[in-house]
Amino acid sequence: MKYEILEHTADLKIKAYGKSLEELFMNAARGLMSVMYEEESSKEGKEVSDVVLETSGPDKEALLVNWLSDILLESDTRNVYCFDFSIHTINEQKISSTMKCIKSVAKEDVKAITYHGLTIKKHNGKLEATILVDV
Repeated sequence: MKYEILEHTADLKIKAYGKSLEELFMNAARGLMSVMYEEESSKEGKEVSDVVLETSGPDKEALLVNWLSDILLESDTRNVYCFDFSIHTINEQKISSTMKCIKSVAKEDVKAITYHGLTIKKHNGKLEATILVDV
């Protein structure tokens, strides 16, 4: 399982999984896109743009929030569905990544990625992150 979307009182939670920090972050980004957009199964004939993101934070939790917020900003301001996340370098305070984006219409308006209840922990040999998104 890469991620799951959990119900919350007024918002949504994304629970992402990964064998590494890199995989965990990519699956969290995929979860965010699944909240915002229908699955873009057919990308054929659509203009695809590459977006480079350089993000930092004081620790891995802040880094995850900041990186997802950068993806949200890109997606929201350009009305694009982002996919094919590729992480070039990552540590607990910095991430360098690229993603592909195509024009699309969001099904859900995500206002912000929050710190409320944010966790990154090891469970059964894998990393798990729980992120609350304000919708």
